[in-house]
Amino acid sequence: MPRFDANSYLRILSMWQEFDLSQVAGGDFVKAFARCSGQRWLVFSVESDVCFWPEQQDELCQYLQQAGVAHQHVTLHSLKGHDSFLLEPDYYKPQIFFMLDEIAALARA
Repeated sequence: MPRFDANSYLRILSMWQEFDLSQVAGGDFVKAFARCSGQRWLVFSVESDVCFWPEQQDELCQYLQQAGVAHQHVTLHSLKGHDSFLLEPDYYKPQIFFMLDEIAALARA
C-alpha cells in the first residue's frame, strides 16, 4: 500500500504553488527573512531538481544575504533530482557535518 494516494500529491503540489512566504511580512521577502537573523541556514541546490529549481535557491540566498542571515549555499551535481537527498544521502553529509561542527565550535567559544 502506498504511503500517499494521488490526492495527497495533488494537495502538496497545490500548496507549493499557492504558498507565498512574503505574505507573512506584507509582501517583502527580506523583511520575512530578517526574522531569522540569529539563525544559520544551509541551502542545498541540486542541478536536476525540478521541484525547487536551482535558480530559486539562488534567489532565496540573495534574500537571506539582504536580510543579514548567515547561510551557506551548496550546489550538488546529481541526476536524481529532488529525491537525491533520499537516494544519495552521502552527498549531503559533509556539508551538514561541517555546519554542525561550526555551530558547536561557536557554542563552545
